[in-house]
Amino acid sequence: MHAFSQRQAASKPMRVNVSRCVPFTAHTMPTRRSWPCKAASTTQLALHVGETTIQMPFTTVQGKVLDTALAKLLQTFSEKQEAKRPKRWDMMEVRFTGAEAGAGVEVLEVFCNPNAHATAFDAKLLVTIKAVGGLKLVCEGRLSSIKADLDAFLQGC
Repeated sequence: MHAFSQRQAASKPMRVNVSRCVPFTAHTMPTRRSWPCKAASTTQLALHVGETTIQMPFTTVQGKVLDTALAKLLQTFSEKQEAKRPKRWDMMEVRFTGAEAGAGVEVLEVFCNPNAHATAFDAKLLVTIKAVGGLKLVCEGRLSSIKADLDAFLQGC
């Protein structure tokens, strides 16, 4: 392969589609903020994590649980801003396992340590998805982006 071809190949975005292996897909694409809800029970949640979009089966109940946890996390950041003295803040972890994680997903986990970030605007969440076939996807996304995706999902349902 010529040097030009190697540079050209390196500059192209990598596209990964694992939909044949597991029921969710992960691929690199320009982000889109609105994803329609197809049914009331289990629908696809699209999380925009950096330049990657992760789609997975998700229910409105799971969405409300995650929304409540994110609201508590935002409240923690608010209290952290108002605090006069530094202290250790509780970490946020939401974990869905087995049947509650969705079809084909063994574990869905969202984690944030507010002690590692100065404000909610700087905060990032660690999202871990473990599929039945052994695929494990771990990525880090901005709190504001994931909160916006979840709000759009809940509004569409």
